[in-house]
Amino acid sequence: QAIILAQLKKKKQLENFQSKQAELRAAQVVMLRKYRTGELPDVQFRRKDVIITLQELSKRDSSVARKLFLSVFEGIFWSQPKEEKGKLIKPLHDCLQNLLQTTKYTSPFIGTLHDVDLIMIRESTEALLPPGLVGASAYRAPSLQTGVLLLEEMLILMRRRQQQLPKKEPSQEVTKFVDECWAQLGVLYKATHEEDILLGLYEKHFSRQPQTKEALMLELRGDYHGAIQIYDEVTKLLDQGGPWQETAPSPHETELWETGRLECMNKLLRWRNLLDNIVVELSDTEEAAAAQRVPLKGAHLNKLFSEQYMQLGYLHYYVLSTFNQHQWSDLSELHDSITNDNRVVLEELFAPELGYMFAARDDLEMARYYVLASYRSFIDRWSKLHPLALEARQANLQKLQKTVELEEFLQLVQNDKNFQSLKPLDNLLDRWRFRYPQVSLDDITVWDNVGNTRSLLLEKVHEGYAKYWQRPSAKEAGNEAVNVSALKPALLLERAAIFRKISDVARKKIEPGCGRGVPEAINEIDA
Repeated sequence: QAIILAQLKKKKQLENFQSKQAELRAAQVVMLRKYRTGELPDVQFRRKDVIITLQELSKRDSSVARKLFLSVFEGIFWSQPKEEKGKLIKPLHDCLQNLLQTTKYTSPFIGTLHDVDLIMIRESTEALLPPGLVGASAYRAPSLQTGVLLLEEMLILMRRRQQQLPKKEPSQEVTKFVDECWAQLGVLYKATHEEDILLGLYEKHFSRQPQTKEALMLELRGDYHGAIQIYDEVTKLLDQGGPWQETAPSPHETELWETGRLECMNKLLRWRNLLDNIVVELSDTEEAAAAQRVPLKGAHLNKLFSEQYMQLGYLHYYVLSTFNQHQWSDLSELHDSITNDNRVVLEELFAPELGYMFAARDDLEMARYYVLASYRSFIDRWSKLHPLALEARQANLQKLQKTVELEEFLQLVQNDKNFQSLKPLDNLLDRWRFRYPQVSLDDITVWDNVGNTRSLLLEKVHEGYAKYWQRPSAKEAGNEAVNVSALKPALLLERAAIFRKISDVARKKIEPGCGRGVPEAINEIDA
């Protein structure tokens, strides 16, 4: 009887708990409007009902809030008389400029500001924002699509304005404004990984020298060896001051040569040359001028964050070259010596690389921290990408593999029980053998990256087994000992198999007319 009473009491408590849970869920739902029940439809809506519903929805969904705000702003703006609109444009323009300069970048808010300016410039060109500010805010938010749309609308308006004026050469101010718009478009298209559009844009608007067009065409065909030879020739001409066939190259064109050289080194896997070029560019010492590479220190490293093109070019290639050469001291110096604001940017852009650096230094807790930071950064970037931004989505997915494999490595080495046998390691290697990039979609740099990261992790796995079986407690536990001396050759064979597969893929990518770029990359891998 006591058991039956206890069960009834327990059942009653459960029913009370479920009832309270249902009441709490009902209390969380705010009923803004009730619909009439019955045969006749409820078609009489008050404006208040619609406004309050949209207001509550906008508090919970940034996309709805953005569309609602723009609809309200556009309705109010276009309902004003022409004289009133003219008076509003200048203060609104100053307000937008101030917000873009001072606001902590978030994608929905920056996109809304771009859309507001897009509405205003259709009324007056006085609302035109500085192209550099538009590009910088769009890149950092990121709100790349709205930035591209606003810059392209600016160019269309400037062209119409020129067509309406008497036929004469555009002023130097207009020319500078247009060139800056094209330059910022190039930055944003590069961030979206639209390489074909980017090369076409550079060729049409920045290529004054015939060598530039030839180098861009070689890059587009995949002949990076031929392209870098041309870039070296024109850079040497630039240092000598000419002579040039027609007009002197523009600043944007010379910047294109430098970034083109670095990208070709990246595609050819010339990590040492890539790092030396960046060090010479950032250093002001005699040793650097003599191409004797000296480690960069805090002041020079902070230059990597000084301007937008530095973050897109030099910072990316500096981290990439030190990472692929496993020069952890240089990467650690970058992480430790820069300012806090710059470190936030570094951790946002290169969390996986920092995770591998701390794993190489046996700081597994910091490695775990950067794995989680990498996932957060990936989700944040992915949620902000347009569904049709296929190239940018693919580039983000390519970065995900090394984060996943670093997490799997940490799960293996952070539990000592996994070192008692080879089964956990065999399971890990089995997963890796069936997880490679795609031959048709991923270029050789992605494959090489997989080889470099796995090589490092296999080395650290061997160290973990060796340290574990050196402990007296491991041998006293009674488990069958793992032959650590035989494990190292097995892991070396696994590493060799990875790079052999990568080398085979690189040979498959050789096409007629491709030049010597891929074979040179194969030699780097085989070495």
